[in-house]
Amino acid sequence: MTDKELRHLNRSELLQMLITQGEENRRLKEELEETKKKLNERQLVMDNAGSIAEASLQLSGIFEAAEQAAKQYLESVKVNAIGTVETAVESPVSASTAPPCVKTKDMTSDDYWQQVKKRAQLILGGQE
Repeated sequence: MTDKELRHLNRSELLQMLITQGEENRRLKEELEETKKKLNERQLVMDNAGSIAEASLQLSGIFEAAEQAAKQYLESVKVNAIGTVETAVESPVSASTAPPCVKTKDMTSDDYWQQVKKRAQLILGGQE
């Protein structure tokens, strides 16, 4: 609206325009506040996402270290097992020093299993 048109308006029309402008101003301020809140919430989400990503990277490093430790452990177990087998091959076991399962070479696996089963029943007091 031009200045010339404004001058031709009466007081009630000017007051009505002022009220309308005031209401629009209030509505826009509320909308601005709401938008600021949403922006702050979004910023918090983005900050937390960064924190989660950093934590994920740190956990990834922990898991990699644990995996490496597990590989080293398995490797040492394999080396020790190979050394034990080589020692056993180099020095055969005599009948007097052999463990009970080796002393029963004439016994079949079924017979041995029956003996183990009987021993287990005795230990458990006849329970099955």
